[in-house]
This record gives sequence, structure tokens and C-alpha cells, in this order.
Amino acid sequence: MLPLRLALATTLLLGAPALAQERPVLSGAEVVYAAPSGRFVVHYTLAGGDAPSDLTDAAPANGVPDLVDDIAAGIDHAWDVFVGEDGWPPPPPDAGRGGDDRLDVYVRTIDSFGYTYYEPTADATAHTSHLELSNTIAGMGPVAVRSIAAHELHHALQAALTTALAPWIFEATAAWAQYLLYSDDFVLDAGRDALWLLRLQGATRAFDDTGARFDYAGMIWLKFLLDQGSWPRRTVLDLWQAMAAEADWARGHEHLLPQLGLPSLAAAVETFAEWNLFACQRADGHHYAAGPPACGIGAQVRTAAVAAVPATGATVVVGPLGQAYLDFAHDCQTAALTVHVDGPGAFAARAVEVRGGGASTSRRAETAGAGGVDVELPDWNNAGRAVVIVVNRDAQPATFAWTAAPGGAYAPVADPATAQQVTLDAPTGPALGPTLVLDPGATRALRARAFFGSCADGADVTAAAAWQARDPGVATVAAGVVRAVAPGRTEITATAGAAVATLPVEVPGAGCACAAGGAPGAGGLALGALVLLGLRQRRGSPTAHLRQRRGSPAAHLRRRRGRAAA
Repeated sequence: MLPLRLALATTLLLGAPALAQERPVLSGAEVVYAAPSGRFVVHYTLAGGDAPSDLTDAAPANGVPDLVDDIAAGIDHAWDVFVGEDGWPPPPPDAGRGGDDRLDVYVRTIDSFGYTYYEPTADATAHTSHLELSNTIAGMGPVAVRSIAAHELHHALQAALTTALAPWIFEATAAWAQYLLYSDDFVLDAGRDALWLLRLQGATRAFDDTGARFDYAGMIWLKFLLDQGSWPRRTVLDLWQAMAAEADWARGHEHLLPQLGLPSLAAAVETFAEWNLFACQRADGHHYAAGPPACGIGAQVRTAAVAAVPATGATVVVGPLGQAYLDFAHDCQTAALTVHVDGPGAFAARAVEVRGGGASTSRRAETAGAGGVDVELPDWNNAGRAVVIVVNRDAQPATFAWTAAPGGAYAPVADPATAQQVTLDAPTGPALGPTLVLDPGATRALRARAFFGSCADGADVTAAAAWQARDPGVATVAAGVVRAVAPGRTEITATAGAAVATLPVEVPGAGCACAAGGAPGAGGLALGALVLLGLRQRRGSPTAHLRQRRGSPAAHLRRRRGRAAA
């Protein structure tokens, strides 16, 4: 499935912004579709190589190919959300270059799925745009077509603010916008998930790197900025205004990030790197929100596994603001782990102890120049994972040497709040079966064991667990001791953190319509038959009575001199 997802992402997310070129001349007589919103016009032809490969006109049947209708729908939807709701400036008038001042969209044969071309306004104070969309994308389905059109429109909104930033932020933002608006489509979701995987597994690349869709995958940076403080969507416009004012993406971030609770760009990237340990486990309640563009696969960051300590090693080459991960396997013998990291320039190291439920504790150290730092993992064997993240804060790629030294004696700490799983057994007497059968008045002591993915697995949490009986009239439970009260069936639960274990309990006796295997006994069947017969005699067929009452039952910023492709 993964190669297919990656292939789909590669096809779906081609395109980019570029500087002005002459408006295209179509291969046949030009047809101009004026969007009812009055914001833009779509230019297409029905003849020659630029004609849509699919001329279906069914949804709606309005004399316009569905491809054109879907392109228009995607542009209008993005316009409504980002211009109408969030306040992005629309593309300035284009001095009639396409026939009038409205935004022009051309459907034609191109080597991508879409491009956005930037054009200076008459007074050279801003840039307007025109868009090109491929005439072959109808086969991807209407949702994908609309998303591609929305992606290109967002490039035009970006150009209305600035065209002076590094290429990656254009694509990162347009991809974020695209997947914010559109999802629940196989092709589109596959492309989105492939981008998550590319960014997570390519973490050592320079943060603002481009190529192989890594710039598009920067969309998760925008999601991180919003999710980490539950900031509104319009915050992305605030960021773009700051970057435009500074004429630089990094300085623009430095200006805005303190307002988002992040002291600096480098500090924000460190936090982002920690969040990415949990990127596709968004249900943990501590990191990425489930909203779009959420990750839909089990992707993880690529880590360097350290199987035993003490140990020494070196990271691969890490680009500027790139991140390397060291993942230390438990030894279940030592109390703490100290990791010393050396580098040729400025960097930060963060030691993360991952707990159950996705929570984490972390400690960090940084150096402004060449030298070494120590980071501590004081409880690493009781954590689910022990990870050290190295973030290159220097302007040059670098390799980082590290040494890991354990110390002290391991003392298990079983915190029920971080349990990932709970199981029940009986410390004495016969083995516990799938159902606990007790005669009235009898008791049985149970034991709850918790599993954390750490050296504390199997810890006895009987005393700390929360115990409950669904029907106390049949059986009660306190501190793991079950007491049978009266014939019947119920279940008891033991809860530790978010983990729950359940055990059916049966108390046999006269009048109990149950048997050891959980099936109704003969007496219960006979009683049920008599009751049903009585109902039929008094009321007739319940089914007939019911019948009488109710009746039958979307890619793309490529920078080229003189051309902006989106």
C-alpha cells in the first residue's frame, strides 16, 4: 500500500508558483466560462490538444464540462474560506490581460497538474496571478480536482502578499490549505498520508529543503503551529503578513512565534521534533489534533536504534534545523541514562521519556557554538521509550557524536496512570477462566497487572486500580476481591489510567436463567417460551401489530526564472 500512496502523492502534488509569462494560446477556439461568483473566468477549448480529455457534462448538466465546473468549485470554496472568512487579500486586478480584471484560469496541456504564474501589477507594488490547470485531471475524481484548484488559488493569495520568500513555504502553505479543505477521498488522502511519511522520515534534511515533495510535506509545520496552541486558522495569514513584512520566512517566524507561545524558531523546531514522535498517534490528546490535515497512517519518525548501553556513535548528516533521533532500548538494570552529545556548531539536544497514553517528559540542553552537552534520562527504564533528539541550530550541515552512559540501580515504578494495558488473573486457587463462577456468598481475590511497554511490565496494580461491578445486586468488588451476592450475571472492571480489563461473573442458583458457559439454561428457555406465548394470546402477533401501525418497512510550487508554477 505504501508504494501506491507515495506514487499517488507524487502525481497529485505537482505544481508551483513562478514569475510572469505570456498568457497561453489554446489549441482551438477559446471558450470562456465566467464563474457566477464574479471573481474569475476559466478559459478552455473543445478542440485540439488542449481540450479536456474527459468532456463529461453530467454534474451539473449545464453545457460546461464537469472538469471546468469542479475547477471553479474548488477556487470558489478556497476563496470563500481564506478571503471571505480569514481575510487574505484577493489577487489584484490584472489590467485586463485575460480580457478583463478578473483572475484568469486556463485549462490546457501542461507538464504538471497545475501552475500559478505571478505577474507584477501596473504600479509594480504587488503581484497578481493567472492559473493553469491540466486538461487531464478529471480522471482523478471531482474532490481531487477541486483540491488542486484550491491549492493553486492559494498560491495566488500568497502572491498578493509577497513573492520574495523561500520556495518551501509557498508549497507547504498551499498543501496545508488544500488538505484543510478537502479529505475523505482515496486519492487525496493517500497523497496527504505520503506527505506525512516524507516529512517524518526525512527529518534530518534541512528544515526548508525542497525536492521530492519535502517542501509540500512542510504542511505539517503549519498544522503544528496551530495545534500546539489551539490557534485559529487565520493565524497562518498572520504568519504570512509577518514574513511579507520581513521579506524573509525565518525572520517572519521570529517576529510572530513569541505571540504563539514559542520563544524562537529554533525552540519551536525542537518542540515540533518532539511532537513528531507522536505525529500519527493523534488520539493521544497531547499532540496533533484529529482535524485536517491529520495523519491517517501509522507513520513514524526514523530513529537510530541503540540496542545496548554503554555505547558511542554518531548521527548521520543533519541539515540546518534538521533533527536526528536516537532510540535507546531498555536494559532493565540501571536507574538513569546520561547522553553526551558533541557537535561542530550550535545545536540543541532534548531527552524525551515517552509515557503511556502519548504523554512525555523531556529535558534539554543547548550550545551556541562548538562543544558538548549532557542530557539526562533519569527514569528511562520506566518509560515506554527513551529518545534523544538532536536539532542542528547551525547554518551548515553537521554530524553529531554521542556517548550514552547508564548509572545507578533500576527500581521499578508502576504508575497506573500511564498503563497501556491491564490484565486480570488470580494469585491463588485455580486458574481464572473466561467467566468467573461463584456461588452466592463466595469470594475470589483477583489481581490486576499493568503493562507499560517498559521494564515495569506486569506490575501488580491491584491496590491502585479502580474496580467496579456493573450490577452490585449480583456481585460486588473491592480492591480486587469479588463477592457473589445473588444469582445472575454481571461483569467487573479494573481500570488503570486509560486501560480497562473486564471479566464476566456468574452466580448460579434457583431461578437463574444462565449456565456456566453463558448460554440460557433449560429453565430460562421454558420461562421465555411461556412469557412469549402469553403475549401472543393477549395481544396477537407483535410483528403484525407493528405492521398495522407503521406499514412495511488535490500540488506544486516550482520556481523558475520568469515562471512561477504551482
